[in-house]
Amino acid sequence: MLSQRSAAYEPLANAGAIPALLQLLDPLQSPAAVDNAAKALGNLSADVACRCLIRSGGGVGALVRMIKDDCPDTMQASAASALALLAARDGVVQDSLRYLGGIPLLVELLNSTQPNVAESARCCLCALKHNNHRNAAEILSALRSNHDLAKDYWRLKDALTLLDETPSATLLGCHLPASRSNHSGVKSPRSRAAQAKELLLEQVCEDAAREVAAAAVSVADAVEDEVLRRKIRRAQQPLEALQSSLDASITLLKASLAETKAAAAARKAAAAIITTPSPMVGAYRPSS
Repeated sequence: MLSQRSAAYEPLANAGAIPALLQLLDPLQSPAAVDNAAKALGNLSADVACRCLIRSGGGVGALVRMIKDDCPDTMQASAASALALLAARDGVVQDSLRYLGGIPLLVELLNSTQPNVAESARCCLCALKHNNHRNAAEILSALRSNHDLAKDYWRLKDALTLLDETPSATLLGCHLPASRSNHSGVKSPRSRAAQAKELLLEQVCEDAAREVAAAAVSVADAVEDEVLRRKIRRAQQPLEALQSSLDASITLLKASLAETKAAAAARKAAAAIITTPSPMVGAYRPSS
């Protein structure tokens, strides 16, 4: 790839290659195009002038957009790798990633089932917290609040080791000096930080266990309530049928009573007509 050659940095920048590459960072583009564009931008980030062009052209925000969960795994891995190269070489990119909400997205990628995606996110987080205490605190907060990590002890423990790791020389573009061991018998800040993380890990696991227990109790209560409702419903069904039968019987009785009253009234009227004498019968007198 031409972007891997340091002699090509300036000609590519002068030819307008960086804006063209930034336009390819779109979820609607093919995964291969996004992958190649992200890799090229990551390689060009080794040059200061190219990094400035990437930042000013909105490259950091475009790459953060590519690590969201609605993008394919290949796009997420490529974008995370490019962000790792940028963040390891530029403190401004580190802060920009934090402001754009990239840290929670990268922590979420640690749960990916694709090893290349999880490893790219891990490298990017390691680069983000290098010599940046605010990013380190933000990463720790994101790790604590991630529910998927809290449910998996070993994955959470592996993620917390990020706080002790140093970016590789490949990311930083320079040789890292070897760490010196402490033989004075006094606990180093590194060991104290490790103990603090162990305590934090135990606290997170205890909180997760309490949440799981509370959820189990809620589920058991819900199941018990549902069983009770079904029993009540089954017991009410015969009563509802009996009530319907009684209502039908009452309706029939009312109809029969109404017919009886109507028949009695008709008989009474007929009897009154028969017993009443006609005026014509009383006025007739036969001649002698």
